[in-house]
Amino acid sequence: MVATFNSTGTPSIFLHAADAIHGDLGMIQRNDVVILISNSGNTPEIKVLAPFIKSGGNKLVAMVGKTVSF
Repeated sequence: MVATFNSTGTPSIFLHAADAIHGDLGMIQRNDVVILISNSGNTPEIKVLAPFIKSGGNKLVAMVGKTVSF
């Protein structure tokens, strides 16, 4: 997805949830749209990360494999 977005001129990065909560969250800028992809949506990293993303004024789009997530 990142390669496709970048090739169409839409800047994007891949950021693993564990890396984000351990200091790389600064790569996400205000008003960025964050696409979160998770099977369960219920891991400790995701549970910590999602509120941070929302509180930063970002839009969060979640794609999950389970209907009961977050």
